[in-house]
Amino acid sequence: MALAQLHCSYVHLFRREPDEVRRRVDKWIALSKEFGLSPTMVADGRFQLGWALAEEGHAAEGVREMREAIAAIAATGTAIGRQYLLCVLARACGESGEASEGLSLLERALGIARSGAKYQFPELLRAKGDLLLRLNPHDDAAESWLRQALMAARDEGTKSLELRAALSLARLYRAHQREREACDVLAPIYAWFTEGFATRDLVQAKDLLDQLR
Repeated sequence: MALAQLHCSYVHLFRREPDEVRRRVDKWIALSKEFGLSPTMVADGRFQLGWALAEEGHAAEGVREMREAIAAIAATGTAIGRQYLLCVLARACGESGEASEGLSLLERALGIARSGAKYQFPELLRAKGDLLLRLNPHDDAAESWLRQALMAARDEGTKSLELRAALSLARLYRAHQREREACDVLAPIYAWFTEGFATRDLVQAKDLLDQLR
């Protein structure tokens, strides 16, 4: 049961729902006190709580928790999914004004992915583009990274990651007065969805499309 709680909380982390992550991880921690958990699972829970803290506006505390959790996971020798944890931490650094540090973390994540661990690879590419834009809104390389993210998600058939990459690319196009391109890249993937319209990505995609039309 504890493992199921942990898995579900990661789903809500991906969907960027900090309240739900905190609720589920709190339940999971209560179960862990009764049944005991491996050090890796304890660190996983700590990582997710750190992410929730950062999302709730406590960036420094959240980033610190995530860093320490990743170090604890690495100390156990567990490598599965580490590139995604680094990506989540990198995004949090970018959102707290530390985009350069975020890029350094993301290079570590991409290095793991290039060695064969392709989990969440499109999201790593998208994060690279977004972080480059945080450092320089006119960085020409950012568009290339976002387009790579979009193509990688399409190749995988992961519609949620395709939507997220398209949303980032559409925002870039809009910022450069390329409204038609923004609409063309975002509208088709948004139209594919038939449910889940209350999730953050779909809400933001609809808002942007409404502004573009």
